[in-house]
Amino acid sequence: MRISNSQLLNAGVSLMEGAGKPLKPVSTTDGRVKKYLLPDGRTVRGRTCNLHQVPMVRTKTEVSYDGIPERILRGVKETDFILAAVPEVERTPGSIKAFLIPTEVVLEQIHAAERVGRKDWSLRLNEPIWAKYRLPGTAYSATIPSDSEADDMDEEPETEGETAPIRSLSLGEVIANARQAIAEVAGVPVSAVKISIDLSST
Repeated sequence: MRISNSQLLNAGVSLMEGAGKPLKPVSTTDGRVKKYLLPDGRTVRGRTCNLHQVPMVRTKTEVSYDGIPERILRGVKETDFILAAVPEVERTPGSIKAFLIPTEVVLEQIHAAERVGRKDWSLRLNEPIWAKYRLPGTAYSATIPSDSEADDMDEEPETEGETAPIRSLSLGEVIANARQAIAEVAGVPVSAVKISIDLSST
């Protein structure tokens, strides 16, 4: 179970607007949007993941610069900020949160990881360092449109080195997130949403 990349990205854009930072999309030659402009002219690249991270991992055959793949450095340096949008609960539809992180901060973390010999430079967004970059508010996947052409924008290539563990969700977590999303759309408190499951049919 996951939220589509386009829904995560659209949620991040919505949260930016809610924070008084509206974004203007910049289309590439193939018509896809990967970058945005802030009103002051600074640039933002959208990144999405169903885990609490911004994936930055070395591929098995990749040219590197000072130990860090050129692809990763180029992707970070081409904009002034990274807008990272992830689910509140990993791989679970429902609440979505977003972070606006300056490029120089991202580069500092990448080089710090390289100095200790890591081959995975992914930003772990549940670490305390990122809390101050979180945008105010929360979006909900049930109210965010999906754009099929954007749904592969952050697919990672085959990689080596460290990978983030994937945690299976409990039934209670899935139900809690579903109740929250339903309550938001229906305009009622979460306590008013009841979900029943007939386990005898399994």
